[in-house]
Amino acid sequence: MSRQSTIQEETYQNLTRDFTTQEIANLESAYNLTVLQRIANLQSNINMCFSVLDSKLSAYLRGMQSQTTSESLQQMSVIAQASTLKSASNLLNGIHIVFDLIPQDTQFALLRQLVFLLKPWRKGPFYLRDTTKHFLFIDSEWQSHIKMQLVLNAFEKLNYQIAGKEILDVGCNNGYYMFDLALRGAKSIVGIDPVATFFLQFYLIMKLTRLSNVSYRLLGVQDIERLGKKFDCVLCMGVLYHRQEPLHTLKQLKRALKKDGILIIETLIIDSPAPVALLPYPTYAKMTNVFYIFSPTALQNLALKAGFSECELISFSYTENSEQRSTQFIDKQSLGDFLHVQHTIEGYPPACRGIFALCL
Repeated sequence: MSRQSTIQEETYQNLTRDFTTQEIANLESAYNLTVLQRIANLQSNINMCFSVLDSKLSAYLRGMQSQTTSESLQQMSVIAQASTLKSASNLLNGIHIVFDLIPQDTQFALLRQLVFLLKPWRKGPFYLRDTTKHFLFIDSEWQSHIKMQLVLNAFEKLNYQIAGKEILDVGCNNGYYMFDLALRGAKSIVGIDPVATFFLQFYLIMKLTRLSNVSYRLLGVQDIERLGKKFDCVLCMGVLYHRQEPLHTLKQLKRALKKDGILIIETLIIDSPAPVALLPYPTYAKMTNVFYIFSPTALQNLALKAGFSECELISFSYTENSEQRSTQFIDKQSLGDFLHVQHTIEGYPPACRGIFALCL
């Protein structure tokens, strides 16, 4: 059952039109309503939005194209190409949004306040700049462009085209990966995550980008069937090791796929040839909600038990301290504070992450 939202603003109304009564209740707490209204009051015109990954410019202009000059495009291209310099690369990779605020000074002050009210920013970074003098760099905990590049590399290895696909992002956080894939021509992307703060961050970025092919539901993986549709591609990144029943989770993800669909899982793994799993206790890198960390062959066996016909390890890499770390936008310690070269602070194997492609 759906319920009319309190905030009478077009973007918010569109985002929440399919929300259940419970989703609205979880989102519209007394504190959140104040923040939601502030976001709703932002007035802006989008100029351009693009993603920078390893100095490759992915630009997809949304509306206002007549106001985008060749000079501004060239300027943005220079910014993107500048990331080839090692000293600047980590400061330029991420989602860039260029806009006009109305009026400029007071609205940008409001925007800055909102960004800090919405901490912690786990995923990013985001670069917010208006067309005059204002600039705000959201230095998120995760340097998400690193994982995004690995996922894009996996798609390339699989010869899988994102353009025109219907995608589901499970555990989408604030939608960083959704925005990036939307800029690459996905037909539509639905993100699910039950955390209200992440939705508020998503709503703020949506107000600035005005992307029409992304949507968000305050749902968990156990609620996938409420979406009432199937997808060409399901992304499940950084979720599986948090699930107490990973076999059941894989079965739920499987039911969300079209007949020829593909599931991309990015998860912690144990670098072992044996079909084994690590059950850390009480914490792993100080995380209390890590239950099972599988070896590649163990996860492949689990996928077969869940009904998939194939589970291919596409890539694996070790998480470095520079990829996930403390910043002023989270105000707490991060994974990077609890990792050593050879082991976690508890003495477990270091954080190794694998990307798998699962097919029906």
